[in-house]
Amino acid sequence: MDIERTMEFILNQQARFEANQAKFEANFAKADQRFLKAEKRLDRVERVVAQLASASLRFRNEIRRSQIQTDRHLKATTAKLEETAEKLDVLSDLVGKIVRPNGKRGGPA
Repeated sequence: MDIERTMEFILNQQARFEANQAKFEANFAKADQRFLKAEKRLDRVERVVAQLASASLRFRNEIRRSQIQTDRHLKATTAKLEETAEKLDVLSDLVGKIVRPNGKRGGPA
């Protein structure tokens, strides 16, 4: 009698264990699928980050080229402006001599 109850207890425990094991395996399979999906998402994120880094480098290089070109144009413009200012000074002096001969104020009366 005691042996029968012990055997019944053992069989019940075995049945519970097997049921729990089946649940565990099902949960593990679900977790494994979620992990695979997460890995795929992470791969996509890594690709996007690499593309963004590449685009950022291209953009930075383009800005550098643009800055260099702008500096060159600014230097050329500054030189032309100085040249124009010098010519304007000469023209102003020439007009002044024509309008005010002999250093007199005013033009011919």
